[in-house]
Amino acid sequence: MKRQIVFSDLDGTLVHYQHHFKDFGQVVDTSDPVTQKAWIREVSSGLVRECIALPSLTSGTGFISCRTIDLVQDLRKQRVLFCIVTGARSSTFFKRKPFLPESDFAVFENGGIILHHEKVDLKWWERFLDVHPDVISKYEAQPPPESRRGILWDVFRDLASKGWEVDARDYWTAFRVSVSEKNLEEWALLTTEFGSMGLNSAFNLGKADVFPAASGKANAARYLMELESIKIDDSVALFDDDNDIELGHLCGRSILPGITHPKVKEILEGDMKERWSLTKARGVFGAEEALDRLLHSFKDE
Repeated sequence: MKRQIVFSDLDGTLVHYQHHFKDFGQVVDTSDPVTQKAWIREVSSGLVRECIALPSLTSGTGFISCRTIDLVQDLRKQRVLFCIVTGARSSTFFKRKPFLPESDFAVFENGGIILHHEKVDLKWWERFLDVHPDVISKYEAQPPPESRRGILWDVFRDLASKGWEVDARDYWTAFRVSVSEKNLEEWALLTTEFGSMGLNSAFNLGKADVFPAASGKANAARYLMELESIKIDDSVALFDDDNDIELGHLCGRSILPGITHPKVKEILEGDMKERWSLTKARGVFGAEEALDRLLHSFKDE
């Protein structure tokens, strides 16, 4: 039996925000915050889904349906490996982790950290020592951004000194920059120098993430496929945003439960229309549709 793997983004893919799905679904009820439960109704069908409300430092409340969690486990019962791949900072990921589907791997901070059997994969981390040399296995040992070593943090300090709004709170391998329409051209000019520094940048839900070029979601996925001896054709990506595009190009096929960046729409309708597909439903219902499709397709193979 051949080995297969699904790489899934969180925000906008498995986890959805009301401002993204307001035309397709409505939050009809929320309960005691201790239970983390909420209910969302699909506008077109009237179907209601029980969901879990998830915290975020910057994006507000996100929702993941309980059925989405069950569908992921159904996939794993078919011996399909499941990997969460997110740009989220470490604190957000770990706060959400108890409420997320169980996964075989977790990749967060745009590929900066890989968890394998609940442990940080230090072999992976060693790949970008040139720009971020402070390799640690205990997060509490990480010094504050202002005193961290390496090019990544030199750039962080330089941007802060020039007045950019930078955010490294609870990040260990990346940081976030607020980029508006007003300074978008200036930001684009700055990022042309990142390649020579060994850095990369991608937009994630309207913010610019800066991280080592040797990390990134696609590089992390490639590393895990090599680790598990899985062929590209046996990989699937679930995603929605600009910082997932390289991952979508890498994997054998992709399913998008929504689109949160115009560049993704442009590529979907162009060169990748044979390998990328968009679900009919959106929000938590789109996530369920994508996972349902995968379950049926893997059963047929």
